[in-house]
Amino acid sequence: MSAIKERMGAFQKLGMPLQIANPRFQLRNPILLALPIFVLSAVIWMSALSEPDPRLHVYFVDVGQGDAIFIVTPSGHQVLIDGGPDPQAIVQFLGQHMPPGTGPSILPC
Repeated sequence: MSAIKERMGAFQKLGMPLQIANPRFQLRNPILLALPIFVLSAVIWMSALSEPDPRLHVYFVDVGQGDAIFIVTPSGHQVLIDGGPDPQAIVQFLGQHMPPGTGPSILPC
């Protein structure tokens, strides 16, 4: 015990504050520490991944009679040009490339 007191005295002589951890403090549930860290990292990743893609995407889709053109702008607008005579072919493609819950705005030509 005297060795500990000597070391404590050496720290105090150097002007370093010395704090001894409270022996009664114990982390009873480590999940309480990990949960806020997990939630914070999830929020950061979600905001990073939800940013719009800054590139223009142009897809050419074989719809039987010619090709349909599907354009996604950097601001997120979507344009479908010449969907073709078979709606099933283009619906399958759009189901893979359009986010859920977004529906097309149809403008007749």
